[in-house]
Amino acid sequence: MKIQLPFIYSAEAVVGRKKNSQTLNYLGTVEADIREITSATAPIAVSWASTNSANRQHHVRVFDGGFYVPAAKLQRDAGNFPASMLSSVSRLNEEAAHGIAVMHGYVLGQPAWHDLSKFTGPTPKDVPKTDDIKTLVSSQEETDRAAAEEVANGLVSIDGILYRRVEEPVLAVSNHLLRGSPNVSVSIHTGPRRYGAPINLDEGVRVSDPLNTKFFPLTEMGRALDAAHGFGIRVDPQIEGEPQVHIPVVFTFDAEFDAAARTAEYAFEGLKAGIARFDRRTVEAWVDIRERYWSYLATGDRSIIEDLASEALPELHELVGSIDPTAAAAIEAGLGDWGEGTISVAFGEGLKR
Repeated sequence: MKIQLPFIYSAEAVVGRKKNSQTLNYLGTVEADIREITSATAPIAVSWASTNSANRQHHVRVFDGGFYVPAAKLQRDAGNFPASMLSSVSRLNEEAAHGIAVMHGYVLGQPAWHDLSKFTGPTPKDVPKTDDIKTLVSSQEETDRAAAEEVANGLVSIDGILYRRVEEPVLAVSNHLLRGSPNVSVSIHTGPRRYGAPINLDEGVRVSDPLNTKFFPLTEMGRALDAAHGFGIRVDPQIEGEPQVHIPVVFTFDAEFDAAARTAEYAFEGLKAGIARFDRRTVEAWVDIRERYWSYLATGDRSIIEDLASEALPELHELVGSIDPTAAAAIEAGLGDWGEGTISVAFGEGLKR
């Protein structure tokens, strides 16, 4: 089935009769040919009930080695987003546009979120035209088009309903500020587990350091709740009871290895902005971790992460401790999870936000 997937990209340009450049959002589209299958081919691998009464029932299907969820923003509205709606951007309604915004990672309330709804559908409004550009200063089109193509390649039609590919579902324990108050949420996360990746776009909750964000297999709800209560502040379980795992064999999440990989990533990403604070020995250790982590991303060689967790990361923890206790606490927590040990970092010491 052929589809058109719209996306928003920004460009700085001089347009019309203007003399100075301005940054505007433009509409782009990518085309893809998605597979059409039945629910018998893509059975439900896990289901659960949310504590959100407005959007209670959730499920994840498995197909051809991948995990898929309905493309609608809310799973309760899955039936309102048939794959056929993507035959043309002119067929999209506002609800479908919101689902596409979630696919692209657009944040609720920001211009790209609103513009996707405005620029598509049967009566698009205020769509900037590339023909009006007199001078193009810069454009994000190429980067954003590549990202949109990746999203489009992860779409599938199941019984006529549009589904999108996601990561393996896991339990996420997130210590964060919710509307200005400390809060620990326990939810099911189907997105990337990379540092800074969104967990809840609407609330601005993102994957943080290994102390403040922890992931567990779906079958370990007890451990997840224990970790949440260990922070000593209000816990917000967003799952009612426990998730129902229907096909256990498809779930392969390795929490210990994931903790080690996330600690290596945090050691690089979390210290990057302020690395100039540290002495030469610390910077050299950081550069070594960065280069080896990049090698892991390129090759997928697990032994790289195992070696980092055994030697380089403990050394970096000691080196940064006197200068940045918060970063040291995060690294210590990740190494504790990797070694299946007890994390002894107090809540107040490690709280980042």
